[in-house]
This record gives sequence, structure tokens and C-alpha cells, in this order.
Amino acid sequence: MLARISRYALPAALALGLISVAGAPVAASAAARPEAVTTHYTVTWAGVVNSVNVKQHRFVYTWDGGKYTVTYTSKTKWSKGTAKSLKKGLHVTVTGNLKGSTIAATKIVV
Repeated sequence: MLARISRYALPAALALGLISVAGAPVAASAAARPEAVTTHYTVTWAGVVNSVNVKQHRFVYTWDGGKYTVTYTSKTKWSKGTAKSLKKGLHVTVTGNLKGSTIAATKIVV
């Protein structure tokens, strides 16, 4: 009986990632996708625009001493302005997903 279990059940459990060295289950899909490990933070920050690149849909702004690149798309919601109203020295509030020093904007208040 023990031989049957070790012959069929153990290899199946290992193939499914149910047994790990540490004793905790391992998710096979998380190990296969490195982007699943990367965390994104939703932030809302106010800052001053340093430079604008309308063709690439991005601008750089300073908040709390750090420079962040903000990217926007056609799905980004604009309040009190548009992408054409962005200029150096303008105060903006950006809400979006932070990854490193890049914010993918979901809402921009000019």
C-alpha cells in the first residue's frame, strides 16, 4: 500500500507544487510569472511639473524632493484641464499606480 502511494500520489503532488521544502504550498503560477511578484502602490500626490512630453504622453514632476515620471493614456481622467494645459511650473495632483519612480496615472487634477 505504501509503495502505491509513493509511486502515484507523491509524484502527482510534487508536479502540482503541493509539497515544498519549507513545508508551505508553492503556487506554480506565481513562480512562472515574475510580474506577479512585483507590487504596485496606488498613490495620490501633489507636485510641480518639471518637463512635459505630450507626444509620448508623459511628464516629470517633483513631489517631496523626488522626481517622478507620470504616464497617461486615453483612459486617464482629467479634472480642471487637459494634457494640452500641462506646462512647466504647474501644480498638479496625480492619482495612479506607482512602480519604481513611474506613476501610471488614472486621474490628473490640473
